[in-house]
Amino acid sequence: MNLTYIILAHNDPKHLARLISALSAENVNFVIHIDIRAQLSDFTIHLNELDMQRITFIKKRCISDWGSFEIIQATLNSLRFVYNKLPSTDRVILMSGHDYPIKSNRYIFSYLKANPLAIYLNYNKIPYNKWNIGGKARFPYYEKINEIMPIYTGSQWFSIPNYALKIIFDFLKLNPNFIQYYRTVAIPDESFFQTLFLNCGEKIIEDNLVNRNLHLIKWDYPYLHPRELQDKHFKLLKRTRFLFARKFSAQIPSQILDRIDIELLSHRKNYDFPLDEIPIRDVKETVAVLFLTNKNDKITLQAYNDMKREAPESHDVFLLYHQARKKISKSIAFHNPLLFDNAVLTSIGFKGINNKLVPGSNHFPLFQFYDSNPNYTYYWYVEDDVRFNGPWGIFFESFSKNNIDADFLSCHIRRYQEEPNWHWWESLKHSSGERIPLNSRIRSFNPIFRISNRAIAYLKAAYRSGWSGHHEVSIASLLIAAGFSVYDLGSEGDFILPKPSRKYYQSALPDINGDLKNGSVRFRPFVGPNEMQEELLYHPIKVFNKKN
Repeated sequence: MNLTYIILAHNDPKHLARLISALSAENVNFVIHIDIRAQLSDFTIHLNELDMQRITFIKKRCISDWGSFEIIQATLNSLRFVYNKLPSTDRVILMSGHDYPIKSNRYIFSYLKANPLAIYLNYNKIPYNKWNIGGKARFPYYEKINEIMPIYTGSQWFSIPNYALKIIFDFLKLNPNFIQYYRTVAIPDESFFQTLFLNCGEKIIEDNLVNRNLHLIKWDYPYLHPRELQDKHFKLLKRTRFLFARKFSAQIPSQILDRIDIELLSHRKNYDFPLDEIPIRDVKETVAVLFLTNKNDKITLQAYNDMKREAPESHDVFLLYHQARKKISKSIAFHNPLLFDNAVLTSIGFKGINNKLVPGSNHFPLFQFYDSNPNYTYYWYVEDDVRFNGPWGIFFESFSKNNIDADFLSCHIRRYQEEPNWHWWESLKHSSGERIPLNSRIRSFNPIFRISNRAIAYLKAAYRSGWSGHHEVSIASLLIAAGFSVYDLGSEGDFILPKPSRKYYQSALPDINGDLKNGSVRFRPFVGPNEMQEELLYHPIKVFNKKN
């Protein structure tokens, strides 16, 4: 996929050079508009070390004052250049000279490649309730114009595929009065393209318009200009779903760009995959606990009731029930279960390694739950044969009290080199043939695990992009390769939790084939009552299924 970044700049040549350097790649071009009042040489002098063959400075330059139509004209001039001179461009991304990426280039490419027809454009219909008198005052003769052509508004920054360029210029050719009218509009850059696309009458636009831009922008009252992002905003940038952020400046002392380079861009050089929308949260941590079962016996349901009763107030406990028959028993129905069946293997947009949940795909119900409940900070996934020999509240609260914000917590997290004979290493595959080298693959044993909201969204998009594999190798390997934080609930190995922490289970030593046959959390044999002496996790507890 070939990307072209259109960048509108008027000052800060050092930051522009840094922005271009951060986004530079073999299949990337840059079309840059510099305000006509600025000296072009002040900008070009900082680009000497970059590939100038991929950088074009637009000759038709405008006085791009804030809120003027000339910003639209500068954008149209740049889009026209791409349309005429760079026909191999697959996608155009409009940016300002104060933007910066907060995802790696590979991540950006994968995200956009996963949705090649999407038009990312934030829009709202006028009247817009967040603006004074709905924003009507911006538009001369609003009532009359709106009867002919509904008016929309939104952020000026967008990303469009190549096909949209022709639609833009065809529309303007057929509707010359459109530009004439927008020359009279106040702050037209926040309405021009929204109104054009939503009135062009093209079905391909209607089918592919995504009401979202790709920029994180923070606004300060009275909401005329975006906030300068500083070091204190780094945590927000780290967890956000957006690909880019604004605004930044080389003129204001700050370490935030260095941190972005090191922590958000450099460490995700390999194996980045598209990321679905991740909500930004500045609210109290909330946790979902999913108790997974296909059983209907008193012991299992008592274990679920105990967990629900003992869980902290911030933890919502759900019974996730694998339904094998059309009707469920009264004892199961009493608990208001969330039902799923084997259709989950194909209904959520990607496939398992076979046509069964076990082995390897029993994490699929988690994604189904997430689709309907995307607003939790963390998600615990607990199989019905896991027990904690103590109050579950103590277990769950220990992670909140110690501020353990890991993206993935599980058991027996091991590298390929430690268990090379384990059967499922090679199950991790990508439909394109792309590989994560064996020496970079990670295994986790997952009868109980906790995963962050953003990690679920990331995995979901990774699987949809073509990755598949047994969950014991795919989850940890994909997350580690993408730079997410992964820790072991035990007290041994390379992935132990940072202090302060404690041991949550007794580790097992795998046999020659990688099978876990000892420790308090293991594959087999079943844990006997006499073994449960410490306040630890135990698995598997033997429970027989009762037919329902």
